[in-house]
Amino acid sequence: MACRRVAPKHELHRLAADSGGEVVLDPAATRPGRGAYVCGPACHVEAVRRRAYQRAFRRTVTISDLDLS
Repeated sequence: MACRRVAPKHELHRLAADSGGEVVLDPAATRPGRGAYVCGPACHVEAVRRRAYQRAFRRTVTISDLDLS
C-alpha cells in the first residue's frame, strides 16, 4: 500500500477497519468491507505517516499498535 510493492496476497498483511473505525489485523481475510494490504512494519509506518489508511478505507480511522512481524 505505502511502498507499492507487488507481491502475492499470502505474503502481505491484510488490515480492515472495524465498525468503530479502528484498523485491525485481518489474517483470515474474513472481515467485511474494504481491506488494505501492507508488506510489513516499515510499510505500515509509511502508510500512517502518509494517511493512506483514511484513503484506503474511505473514512476516518484510528490506528493502534499492530504486530506485523
